[in-house]
Amino acid sequence: SPTQLCPMPAPDLLKVPENESRSRPLDQEKNACPRKLVGNFKLIRTLYRVEADIRGHSPSQRLAARRQRSVPIMTELETWLTTSRARVSAKTPTGEALKYIARHWDGLNLFLTDGRIVSVHARGVISAPSPV
Repeated sequence: SPTQLCPMPAPDLLKVPENESRSRPLDQEKNACPRKLVGNFKLIRTLYRVEADIRGHSPSQRLAARRQRSVPIMTELETWLTTSRARVSAKTPTGEALKYIARHWDGLNLFLTDGRIVSVHARGVISAPSPV
């Protein structure tokens, strides 16, 4: 199992209620994610939104929407991954987690090339058709 950078909440838990005020910045809270990772959670939340929008559509429609809307997000995440790996020692827990992500990058992008993959759930489980 990978070393966690920080716990990944479900997309709806990433929002801070508008009426809730924070006494200190997110990156200073106990067990909080580094501020630079929070922006990536927003990108990931956008991927979940795309998947919610295309749920129930045909495989060809899902694939077209993913190519248009999700590919640019995944490209941005890949740039972040490459840059972060160059800055962080591979021997640190964060470096190990980044290495794990990089090792599985092709699998993480599979949904971009196969419209038969139905959805990416909040816990990162992909529902795909059974092998023939």
